[in-house]
Amino acid sequence: RSLIPFGCRIALLGRTEIENEPAGAGRAEETRALLAELKSAGIKASYHVCDVADAAQVGPTLASIARRWGRITGVVHGAGILRDNFVPGISAADFAAVTAVKLQGALNLSAAAGRGLRFFVAVSSVAAANGNPGQANYAAANRAMTAFVEGMAARCPNIRCRCLLLAPVEGGGMADTEELRAL
Repeated sequence: RSLIPFGCRIALLGRTEIENEPAGAGRAEETRALLAELKSAGIKASYHVCDVADAAQVGPTLASIARRWGRITGVVHGAGILRDNFVPGISAADFAAVTAVKLQGALNLSAAAGRGLRFFVAVSSVAAANGNPGQANYAAANRAMTAFVEGMAARCPNIRCRCLLLAPVEGGGMADTEELRAL
């Protein structure tokens, strides 16, 4: 929504199938509503089913977007999943899944975006700096992604790289739960 004034073309990527989901179906409905809002604001917007942790999906998806609209000049990486548990209860599979979406997702998106990238923004969490009880894997994944983005900034001075370490934001994202609102 913040990009609307710039008249950008926006391609959203997500694992949720939105085409065949019924009305009121959670994330699918939210995504359809966002696309409609962007389009009503005059933005060319599209949605692509793609798991950013899977390079075999990201490469062809971004190539398709670039063929349709031209080079990709910016990436906002906001994907994430939660598999909360205290350290003794975190399985290797849960740790790998949480880390893959954040870190491997950033690697895949930056590699597939190609030349012409002008900015790369990753949405991280304050948990990357402060930790959070029961979220050691999420904190580690966000910290690793933050380190990758910082390294990218050092290696690629022509690309504006930022990692946003956000606190829970009411009304959006994974932090929009009754429990977190009460906290």
